[in-house]
Amino acid sequence: MRRPKLSFLQVITTASLALMALALNACTLTPQPMTLVAENHQHCGTGDGVELDGSLLTLRAGQRPTPGYAVELLSQTRRSDHLQITYRVSEPPPGRMLAQVMTSPCTRVQLPEHWQSLRVVNQDTGEVWDFGQP
Repeated sequence: MRRPKLSFLQVITTASLALMALALNACTLTPQPMTLVAENHQHCGTGDGVELDGSLLTLRAGQRPTPGYAVELLSQTRRSDHLQITYRVSEPPPGRMLAQVMTSPCTRVQLPEHWQSLRVVNQDTGEVWDFGQP
């Protein structure tokens, strides 16, 4: 069976569409950095771990003996409708004089609209939490 001949314009158009499809696919498959609104707090209850309440994500460090501890966001990425947040618990600098008072540091993160899944990773412990949009 003989193929019909394509004009130069048809070949260029077909090649352009294929390249655009590859570029679009690469954009949606490559995680894109994002910056979410986050607030640090020193008193968030005694538990540690991750809690999701609607679009508010709370990352808890648990009870600590001084106010020098904090929950630090290391990365925030989005790939299509899939979000990933990596965090760690930072400690006060060694030798620093701090009040001896119990704290329970956390960071509260406002998630964007229109997400399907969320993965939260604690870099210190390797723990992973996966959430889906209800």
